[in-house]
Amino acid sequence: MPHLDFDTKDGQELLTKLLKASQAALKAVEDIEKKNNDLVKGPHPLYIEMVIAALEMAVHIFGEKPRKLLKIVRPREDPEITEYRLNIFEPITQSKSDKAFTILLKIFNTKLWSINYKDNDQGHELQVFLEKNFYLFGDFILYIQKVLMKNMLADANGVVFYRPANFFIGQNEKIAPIPIVFNSRQILQFIPGMFYILLDSETIKSGNRELHQIWIVDSEKIQLFKERAGKQGTIIWTLEIDWVHDLGIVPIWDMGGLVDGRFQGFFYKSFFSPAAPHWNKAILSESDLDGAFINHMHPIRVEVGSDCDFQWEDQQCINGQIFDTNKNKNVTCSSCMGTGRKAVKSPYGVYIVNKDKFGEEVNLDPVSFVSVPTEPTELLSERRDKQLKEGLEALNMEIADQTGENQSGIAKEIDRDPLNTTLQTISDHVFTIHIFNFIWFTGVYLFKTSSGQDIETFKQNAIGEDGWFPAIIKPTQFDTLTIKELTKQLTEAKQGNLSSGYINSVQIDLNNKQFSADPALRKRINAITKLNPLPEKTVDEITNMSENGLTKKENAIISLNIEFLVDTAIIRDVGFLEKSRDEKFKILQALVVEFGLLVED
Repeated sequence: MPHLDFDTKDGQELLTKLLKASQAALKAVEDIEKKNNDLVKGPHPLYIEMVIAALEMAVHIFGEKPRKLLKIVRPREDPEITEYRLNIFEPITQSKSDKAFTILLKIFNTKLWSINYKDNDQGHELQVFLEKNFYLFGDFILYIQKVLMKNMLADANGVVFYRPANFFIGQNEKIAPIPIVFNSRQILQFIPGMFYILLDSETIKSGNRELHQIWIVDSEKIQLFKERAGKQGTIIWTLEIDWVHDLGIVPIWDMGGLVDGRFQGFFYKSFFSPAAPHWNKAILSESDLDGAFINHMHPIRVEVGSDCDFQWEDQQCINGQIFDTNKNKNVTCSSCMGTGRKAVKSPYGVYIVNKDKFGEEVNLDPVSFVSVPTEPTELLSERRDKQLKEGLEALNMEIADQTGENQSGIAKEIDRDPLNTTLQTISDHVFTIHIFNFIWFTGVYLFKTSSGQDIETFKQNAIGEDGWFPAIIKPTQFDTLTIKELTKQLTEAKQGNLSSGYINSVQIDLNNKQFSADPALRKRINAITKLNPLPEKTVDEITNMSENGLTKKENAIISLNIEFLVDTAIIRDVGFLEKSRDEKFKILQALVVEFGLLVED
């Protein structure tokens, strides 16, 4: 489409209109007491929906304060308790989302996926940039893990803007792109694949005003407009960057998540959004507990009051009022504060009882406290814990809370299929969208801008046999079993006399898990497991099989001496463990002959 021209009077007015619309919408969203919020329109039709969704998830992902939830006043709640709950909030759901996030990071296990870069100059240049010189972390996968993933879970409708780090480079210099995450509140207008209008997070202070910056990005240009203070409070936008990128496509893509069908595919819900209703209730329960505990610690104080006898000048307090002769009218008594009773005010409420109402026969302490029942508090605590757990179950990640239960012997069996489905869904999205786009746009910046090719020709050459685009092998299975679970699985497999091939497979999974921090030891143990021709057989069983011709004597010798043979091979050749299984087994056969272990009858 033709480039949008904002360097005109009409364009400048539109930028101002979009900025003010976003500010009004944000104020409406954050002001929960305002009754006409539904009348406020954002800079685009889905703006308010997107911002609300992001605010809700940021509570659980980043631990931000959920003001909308906490400001819900409980029945008969004093304002002091409401304020107290707001002030002492702690993000109890963030630790649960962090546990789920740790499980999610299993999709980046390097044994499960690979990027096979092309063995040519452009392939090497691309690999060096993505794995050595990428923004912030050197490796773009680390950036995805440490920055992008949580932003994606917190704000599925945010975007990644992949732009040059420096727009002012020499003719023969290479462009070094950097990713910038823009959240929902910064997206002022967009049509996916065509253009985006983005509010930069950086502002400039000018007097008592914050001056903003707005990016305009389409398939032809990247522009940056900076706000300037005009006369009489007017806004002037100056064009600071006007860069023709020649990419042929918009260098922006969605964070993405679960597609919400209500909005024609333009709206995403977070991959962790199924947990949000449960975690919201957990926060409400915890906040109720805060109020309940403070009432237990500072219970309602009941005082038996007597008539206030305060005097000012020659006037007596009567029912909390004193006649002010100077003003010729009644004013509130400064001693009893208008109650007409003498009592000390407690920070958490006082009920004053007139002793005259009881008569002389009633034995009533001058001061007493109301005992608050503890049963509701205990129920609240149980409800909070239940909602926290159900949040993880909604993500199929209840395994995150099973460690303590496993140790106590009360853990239930966990069906891993739903968990693997969840991991597969998110993994497919990350590899298909984010990893693909980082690789693709990096190549476009590095190679297309200097090629002079149109985008379609460039695409064809990039994916061709002599092109630069690598093969991306996505993960298809995930390592979610614990060491204890793998050990139990291995024991049951042996007890059930399952095939040696299956037992070996489980044993190797256990080795990989148990010795993940020691690669050399892991490879040695795996080699011993894989090269043993008669695994899971006792010495007597191996001897009997050999004597009765049920296996080759060579196999029996190798099985009985497997650790000695493998260790000898490693000592003689440090590259032994990197060889194929066939090569390694031939070396073991040669060692059997060399040491005279095979004695023919």
